[in-house]
Amino acid sequence: PSFGPDHSIVFVSDRPDSNKEYHYGSYAVFICHNGNIQRLTPRTRYVSSPFFSPDSGIYFVADYDSAYNLYYYSQSSNMITKKTNIFTGIYYPSISTSGDKIAFAHYNEYGYDICVVKNALSRMEDCQTPEENINATVYEFSELDTTRIKKYHTRFTFDYFVASASYYYTLGFSGVGQIALSDILGNHLIQFSSNFYGSLTSSDIFLNYWYLKKRTDFGLAVYQYLNYFSEYPDLLIWRYLGIGGIMQYPFDRFFRAELGLYAYRVYETRWYDFFPYYYSNVYKESSYNFFYPDVALVFDNAKWGTTAPHRGSRIRLEGYATILSDYKIRSALFDFRKYFPLSPRASFATRLTLVGSFGPDVDYWSIGGPNSLRGYDYYAFSGPKLGFLNLEYRFPFIDRLKLAFPLPIEIRDIRGVLFTDFGGVYTDSFTVYETAGGFHLKDLKMGIGAGLRFTMLYIIFRLDFARAYNFQEFEDDWKFYFTLGPDW
Repeated sequence: PSFGPDHSIVFVSDRPDSNKEYHYGSYAVFICHNGNIQRLTPRTRYVSSPFFSPDSGIYFVADYDSAYNLYYYSQSSNMITKKTNIFTGIYYPSISTSGDKIAFAHYNEYGYDICVVKNALSRMEDCQTPEENINATVYEFSELDTTRIKKYHTRFTFDYFVASASYYYTLGFSGVGQIALSDILGNHLIQFSSNFYGSLTSSDIFLNYWYLKKRTDFGLAVYQYLNYFSEYPDLLIWRYLGIGGIMQYPFDRFFRAELGLYAYRVYETRWYDFFPYYYSNVYKESSYNFFYPDVALVFDNAKWGTTAPHRGSRIRLEGYATILSDYKIRSALFDFRKYFPLSPRASFATRLTLVGSFGPDVDYWSIGGPNSLRGYDYYAFSGPKLGFLNLEYRFPFIDRLKLAFPLPIEIRDIRGVLFTDFGGVYTDSFTVYETAGGFHLKDLKMGIGAGLRFTMLYIIFRLDFARAYNFQEFEDDWKFYFTLGPDW
């Protein structure tokens, strides 16, 4: 909608005329003045962006001749004139405060250009315009027809599908896909996600239901997922199988509290002497029961770019403690992400993650790989207390890359990243660096590298090259990571 100087409101709608049946997709420009609504333009399949001119006329975009062109409606003469004749159409028109300039975007020579027209009414030529007698089309308020009211019944429809994946030369491909269903009012949401690694017991599977009708959101979950930990030279695999309930209460648009209650069983498999050859045929199995409440505070006002957040902050503070379980575990997590915009297309991103487990028994986490500490293998470091810091400069690299062979593919907005990652696991002690034999990092690990980000077929591709460095020498060969999905 657009607001005029005399408190009039002009808007686009497909509402039917008086005593007419509703037809989806039949749009027109309407004006509301002093409580009365009147249709101003003939109907068509596409109408958008109405706004007032200084002489109280109305500009709008419509497809009366199949192309999206700019039209002008004069309230004094009730006449419509076509002001542009662009075959590729125009988009998002706006008028200056003084009313002497109109700006809009249009497609020209394989890309979109922004056009500014000065003294638009005098310079734009009138073209052939649609004709329809609409002077008598006036809307009047009437009593609600209760016989036409139908009770709402929940009916789920397909909402979205998203996927992410990664590749590492020693482990191969991995990934996850998610499907969501919701009703038309957004009161109910069902989410299903899985990666299906050959068998059900080797796959991550999540089934969530959300009740979103009130301010407080309620959710139920049934899940199975796997975590991998390194107790060199052994590999530990924990398979979680459980159910949970969660409640989310938003304090405002960006800040919310979460309360969860979870019960699950962990099936542990220990593969002896798995590292460094990533193979073993000797293992031991055991299982444990866990039940715990979970509390978290979440803040998120990040504004996203094409592949990752561009500005704002994302913070999560979480804690949980087991009760009536085989082990007594108390754990806490702190995740802080800050994005500094350096220009409209470049930014500097930081992330600090700290996790710790306290008490007579402990939980384990791992770092290493493209989502935590690049330059090292997946699950390279595991322990009950760890942290990592990511510093990343994100910048535009190639605006448009067009290939003719072997397939005609055009990739736009290829972005580059330069990054430095720090991470470490705390056990009984933690020595950041040593000076014997020259200054070098010891327990604190560091990886440096570069990467590319681009979108193709609505999928975000991430390519990273990284190498471990300790301020004295490179510790290993370059690591290559290929992942799908948005950046952190």
